Amino acid sequence: MRFVHLQVQTAYSLLESTISIPEWAAYAKALHYDTLAITDRNVMYGAFPFYKACRENGIKPIIGMTADIMSSFEPDTAYPVVLLAKNETGYRHLMKISSAIQTRPEPGIFIKWLRAYSDGLIAFTPGLEGEIEQALLRGDEARAEEVAVLYREIFGPAFILHLKTTGQCKLRKCFPICTRSRKNWVSQKWRPQM
Repeated sequence: MRFVHLQVQTAYSLLESTISIPEWAAYAKALHYDTLAITDRNVMYGAFPFYKACRENGIKPIIGMTADIMSSFEPDTAYPVVLLAKNETGYRHLMKISSAIQTRPEPGIFIKWLRAYSDGLIAFTPGLEGEIEQALLRGDEARAEEVAVLYREIFGPAFILHLKTTGQCKLRKCFPICTRSRKNWVSQKWRPQM
């Protein structure tokens, strides 16, 4: 199994990236990548050009989106969650989530909507911007656990707590808290369902 970037935003994520999909796919082919993922922020505009460019370059496309989700614990606050389509149902749900975000006055969709559209999706935390990570950075381990358990209830084993260590000072502060809390989360609430 080879390395795959699962969290990539393109120029379709306005003011967040300048990655050109055709150039990116051609560069990935030159590097012998066999799979790429797209996770633009709240939009699916790049999904078809991405799919087409990947297919033209012999690369398997993984279509996803970084979606802003309204917090169940903080009114009027939305946090991002990365969603990847496992199948056609997941892709259709991504389209519905994107449309809902673009047409609602709130900064994201409500958790009950995410629950309704969770079938066919894989979800993982996006890094420092995520609700779990923000709670951990504030030292609120109980809130971080509540949010993690909520997402685990929605997605089951398709929810992944994504920890990345890129050397950022904030991440270094967050990581020991996560690893310390991880034992409790795994032992109490995160055991795989057989």
